[in-house]
Amino acid sequence: MGSAIGEGASMIDDETTGRVMEFMLRFASLVPKFCATSNPFEISERLVSSDDFDYAAPLYGYTNYSRDGFRGRVLAYDDVPSFDGRATGSQLGGAGIAVSAHSKNPELAAKIAVYLSSAEAQRGPYTERHGQPGNLRAWLSPRMNDITHGFFRNTLRSIEGAWVRPRLVGWPDFQFGISQVIHEALVRGDYLASDWTTMERHRDELVGRAGE
Repeated sequence: MGSAIGEGASMIDDETTGRVMEFMLRFASLVPKFCATSNPFEISERLVSSDDFDYAAPLYGYTNYSRDGFRGRVLAYDDVPSFDGRATGSQLGGAGIAVSAHSKNPELAAKIAVYLSSAEAQRGPYTERHGQPGNLRAWLSPRMNDITHGFFRNTLRSIEGAWVRPRLVGWPDFQFGISQVIHEALVRGDYLASDWTTMERHRDELVGRAGE
């Protein structure tokens, strides 16, 4: 809704949070109950294993499911639904690569890390062997889009309009704590004043750790 976490001095906005929770409660009432206990992989597996459901949103994108032969069915991916119609608001995370301080061959390990991060590898063997690339050239590659039925081309706006997960000390704990409050409210079917109080507590803990 245009108010990213951490954008203002308060980190999270009371009024916006209330509007978001109201929307999410309405949305949660329309989806199957198993969604409350399923992760993105499990939802993807349901989509490819039966004809009971046709659509899931929002959902993390995994290129494996958009490739021929990975499962009996191929999933088609598109931009994340958004309030502004421009596919903004998703969160960009992902994994990286590093060289261990205990490596017996750090120079070779560093060369491999550089290669795996390069456009040459990412728009070639890395993605061809079911890797999920971060390099833009791989996302724009006609061949990479051919082997994933347009996964990258169809979701690029979502990536460009996403906000990057903050690298603050304590952020994973904050995100986990907030998500538990939201999840419990959606399962309960109500957003309480105490939920906001708990969110504020998690916010204060994050701010305190980030300032250390």
